[in-house]
Amino acid sequence: MRLRWEPAAADWADGLLIAMPLLRRVRWYALLLLVFSAALLFFGLVWPAVLGVVLAAVVAVVPRAVVWLAFRRDPVAGKEMTGDADARSVRLMLADGTAATDVVFADLDRWAETERCFVLFDGQVDFHPVPGRAFGSTEDIDVFRGWLTAALGQPRSR
Repeated sequence: MRLRWEPAAADWADGLLIAMPLLRRVRWYALLLLVFSAALLFFGLVWPAVLGVVLAAVVAVVPRAVVWLAFRRDPVAGKEMTGDADARSVRLMLADGTAATDVVFADLDRWAETERCFVLFDGQVDFHPVPGRAFGSTEDIDVFRGWLTAALGQPRSR
């Protein structure tokens, strides 16, 4: 099966959200800071409330900014990718052929599937995102999912 796609920062974000559970809760932390800020404002403490709102904004924005900056700074991240997949592995490479890696399904620790992509984990945090848009058809996606399930079992988010 042949794959082809343009990487996006959102693909990396999916992998990071699964690899680092703390990042999944960032919105809740920001919301909690906003609730405390509202309580401080209710008690007439304006400056601490303003500080809480600013901190909530920082907590909500910084993780996304870090992913976006890391993606933009990576020399390989924005280049078109291709892949050749079969029942035992997927060979990921840059479209220009300058870099490649073989991902053998049996050597992976786990895999996960998000709305956007398959995330193949080499270790606790190292991963390879393979977006759904890389596949030629829905049937190809189903076949790829079947190969991963046969090699590694059901997907795990942690």
